Amino acid sequence: MITKKFYIAITMLILIICALIVMINSWSINFTNPSPNLKSSDFEGVWMTHYSRGTTDTITINADGTFRQVFENSRQDYVFDSGWNHWALEKLQNGELRLRLQGGRFYNEGITLAERKGRKDPSHPCLDTDCTWGLESRSFYDPFADELVEMADKLVLVVVLDSRGNLILHHVWSTSDRGFLLFNKDSEIFNREE
Repeated sequence: MITKKFYIAITMLILIICALIVMINSWSINFTNPSPNLKSSDFEGVWMTHYSRGTTDTITINADGTFRQVFENSRQDYVFDSGWNHWALEKLQNGELRLRLQGGRFYNEGITLAERKGRKDPSHPCLDTDCTWGLESRSFYDPFADELVEMADKLVLVVVLDSRGNLILHHVWSTSDRGFLLFNKDSEIFNREE
């Protein structure tokens, strides 16, 4: 028989868990838009993120408008090297800056999604006589501009400043329904390596 004390204890536990979730998420870094007058040289360097143990994503950016992305997952013995490609900066009306890396891939949510190269499902290119099915761009979500972006054959990163004024490159999301990230929030951002 379940007693009133049991219901009170369960209710208290749920309230404590909810309070912890709110507190953890309130510790998150507040991001702001950088100066719209950034130069190509402001992006030069090696940018890196770690998605999980043994998994790194490294982007080397040159001021001449070229970049190289190397993703390594040692646990699955998988490496992606984009080779040298071109990058461009997009300035939005709201002051947001986006870095568009042609030939880059979105590895934040795994190898399978990344290998689709920003497309819906290129592994099944033909449906009856329609061979464009599955090759359409997949929509990703920019949480800063609150809008959808396409990343077919490219990686789009949002350029922001963290609370300490450091320039970082932030992933867009695969969906607008991300909820709260409790673990490994840093996997969403590329920091410049010293």
